[in-house]
Amino acid sequence: MTSSAIEALYVFDQNDDCILEHVYRSRPARPHIIFPLYIAHPVPRPALMSLDTSPATVLFSLVHSNLLFLSPASTDVEPLFVLEFLHRVIDVLEEFLGSPLLATKIEASYDVVAQLLGEMCDAGSVCNTEPNALRDDVEVTGWMGKLLGGVGLPGYDQSLCWISQWLKKYSQLITSATPFWRSDAAAESQLIEHWLGYPLAPRKCSSYQ
Repeated sequence: MTSSAIEALYVFDQNDDCILEHVYRSRPARPHIIFPLYIAHPVPRPALMSLDTSPATVLFSLVHSNLLFLSPASTDVEPLFVLEFLHRVIDVLEEFLGSPLLATKIEASYDVVAQLLGEMCDAGSVCNTEPNALRDDVEVTGWMGKLLGGVGLPGYDQSLCWISQWLKKYSQLITSATPFWRSDAAAESQLIEHWLGYPLAPRKCSSYQ
């Protein structure tokens, strides 16, 4: 019987180092076992290959921005399901960390990446792969750096839309606060707008395709 579950996600950088290991379920083959078998396969390497491990492993792979994304499966699983999940992971990471997706960005934001992967897939079941919905569930630390770092990157309009939504929610929270805090929040908004060079008026977000 074909399952629809993700067992694990491993990410390797251009130096063949595993920079990310996230296990969802079962006991999948570890990165140090499957990576040499993957590299040993002649180029061009297919997106799906069978590995001689115990138990037998089917390995799904995707290369993006000099990063290698691997997902092993020890049970019969729909190939397109796993490959689509890998594509969604890349899209989400680029949305939150910026494009191009680099190993240094992942390493510098392990807390955010762990939250994203946990929200996208729960115990192997894919549940949330929409960036706009994930923003409501994932706590992004260092929001000022994310705010300024998003300007000029591909897809930054969606990021600014999120910022506008955040400011709108923020202003609602302080409506009942003292005049001091209301003034402080207004000054903060003005400072952000000054740095960006234009006002952060709320706008309609486009849906994730």
